[in-house]
Amino acid sequence: FKTGKAEFTPGNDKRVNGLLKVLTDNSRTLNAAFPNLRVTTEGHTDADGMPEANQKLSEARAKKVCAALKARGMKMPCVPSGVGSSKPLVSPEKTPSDKQRNRRVLVQVAK
Repeated sequence: FKTGKAEFTPGNDKRVNGLLKVLTDNSRTLNAAFPNLRVTTEGHTDADGMPEANQKLSEARAKKVCAALKARGMKMPCVPSGVGSSKPLVSPEKTPSDKQRNRRVLVQVAK
């Protein structure tokens, strides 16, 4: 994601399409075994900014991914949530690349 935004960076559309393909290619098998499956999206931010703003931004990023999956035809329910900068992959953030890695959305299939 772009810094301070809930906008995809180049290449993210391709990732969303790939994720959607995995979900739809396996949806019959998954739904037969687990009829109440849902997708959860957990938004994250880098450590820049105020905690309240990062919380809202992480929620907006999670909603963006849910909306993109739904717009492309995903049928499973999608539940977005945000955690701000509380669960970094890289800490401390020493480089712009570190910050980029922490700006993400975790997508999971849950029952």
